[in-house]
Amino acid sequence: MQEDPPQSKVDFLRLRDLYMLDLIAQAGSLSGAAERLHLTQPGVTQALQALEAAFGVKLVDRGRRGQRGVALTAAGRAALVRLRLARREVWAAIQASRAPEIASLRIGTLATSLVDLLPRALGRLQEAVPSLEVVLVESTVPDLWKRLSTGDVDVIVCRLPEIEQWSALLPLILYDRVQEERLVLVGAADHPAVRRLALGLPQLRQHPWALPPSGSFTRAAFEQLYLRANLEPPRPAVTCLSFHANLQLASRGRFLTVAPMSAVEAYRRALRLKVIDVPWGDHHAEIVVAFRRVDAGHPLITEFRRCITAGA
Repeated sequence: MQEDPPQSKVDFLRLRDLYMLDLIAQAGSLSGAAERLHLTQPGVTQALQALEAAFGVKLVDRGRRGQRGVALTAAGRAALVRLRLARREVWAAIQASRAPEIASLRIGTLATSLVDLLPRALGRLQEAVPSLEVVLVESTVPDLWKRLSTGDVDVIVCRLPEIEQWSALLPLILYDRVQEERLVLVGAADHPAVRRLALGLPQLRQHPWALPPSGSFTRAAFEQLYLRANLEPPRPAVTCLSFHANLQLASRGRFLTVAPMSAVEAYRRALRLKVIDVPWGDHHAEIVVAFRRVDAGHPLITEFRRCITAGA
């Protein structure tokens, strides 16, 4: 196991030195980074040597003699992820110092969590921290996890990512399980498919569907329902990412759709919707509240975690 570098070498680093690695990665050369930092190339070389001495590993491959350009090593790329977060935290500290009386929290979320789960949690949070300013960022699963890892948001309410993305996130992230998300097939209460009992998948396939686009979690789960029964999934008459819009289409009486049960429960009475009773195996997805490991002791994130898990 490699020994930690002397503390004195770390203490002599400057914020500019931490930003330098990012500039080298962007420019692909020491001269390009020097230009952005308004330094000479020897000055950047000297600063990079000090950075590598403090880290105790080689961060940049200079290339062989006669070759142009440089590239970050595996150690450099791993360090850069944390250094970008550190730089964002410095800016956050500056903003906090300018308005110390205002607390803020940036929350990334899926659209489904905005129907019921998050509004209830934010109600509790506002009671606990009346001066808190919350910024909500609605996006997709991959983008929310990316935003969390790069520091664009402080916490997310989301499904777990695909395994390829998760392997890179695991060292940075902690999460609490909040609830399970269950998908259901739904139509207007007076739709012929809804009124008939024990209607099978082949018959449902004959009706027009309003579905989310291919590649989404909901669409994939819906298609698996048919594929497991050795049936071709229905082609949508309308393709729309918004489950709000799809439920509105279903409420007009012609279309069927698939949606999270939490959304159907919220709109069932107003839109006169009814769930179609179709056996659907293990298609549940966990909703989690996730945050960066370095923020595990952050009082606002701790309070938000308490508020969102309290009523889940």
